[in-house]
Amino acid sequence: MTIDCVVQSKGHVTCKDPKGSCCFVVKNKSGRDIKKFVIDGCIFTDEHKFKRCDFAVSHSELLWLVELKGTDFTDAVEQLISTLKNESFLPRGVKITPVIVLTKSPLAAQRAKHLGILAKFLGDRWSGKIEVGTKSVHVAA
Repeated sequence: MTIDCVVQSKGHVTCKDPKGSCCFVVKNKSGRDIKKFVIDGCIFTDEHKFKRCDFAVSHSELLWLVELKGTDFTDAVEQLISTLKNESFLPRGVKITPVIVLTKSPLAAQRAKHLGILAKFLGDRWSGKIEVGTKSVHVAA
């Protein structure tokens, strides 16, 4: 893992897809350290033969696991679960909030089914929240 794979900041953190069509923003109001992990293409590269999400953002005892996606909600959930199965880089003892940001809204039935699967997989590591949005999602830390 290179130094560019983990970025530490006391300010706001933005995770953008390369095309700039969607993003996830953590507004760090506390001013405490926050870390952004670049998962796809940095921590895990094409040499790793599993699906992976795009980013993780860690603040205190909370971790957002972020997938920025076009329209395939099912694939986004699969990438989050696969990343969790290969989680050696994740801080221990944190509660995880999955984040899926799509360029278009998924069908309600597809969304409900796969969010239930994701919540079940997380078990007691789940923060109790799942953030899903179209184009951008902003949260406060």
